[in-house]
Amino acid sequence: MMLNMLTTDNWNMCYDARNSSYTLLALTIKYEAKACFKTLVSEKADLEKACSSKTPLMYAVKYGQLDTVKALIFAGADYKAKNTSGRTAKDYAKTYEQKDIYAYLQGLKK
Repeated sequence: MMLNMLTTDNWNMCYDARNSSYTLLALTIKYEAKACFKTLVSEKADLEKACSSKTPLMYAVKYGQLDTVKALIFAGADYKAKNTSGRTAKDYAKTYEQKDIYAYLQGLKK
């Protein structure tokens, strides 16, 4: 089974794909691989690992996946985390015009 190939050593690495870099968790978000996403979250993949200066939460925001945003925050992702430019997930929601996600993030406790 493919899952046996995943280890804590490799699921938190950055992998190059189409001129960007992603963790396996971020790739599950990009390609909407929901079962893999759930497995990685339940196995405690690093929710804050940034590749290309974006955390998995920032990718979920960028790709407009509100349910994934909620799942990541429920699992403990830091919605206040900043990338190397000082941008947060909420900033990404505004930039990518993800109004529902922006409203959700805006409603979280400060």
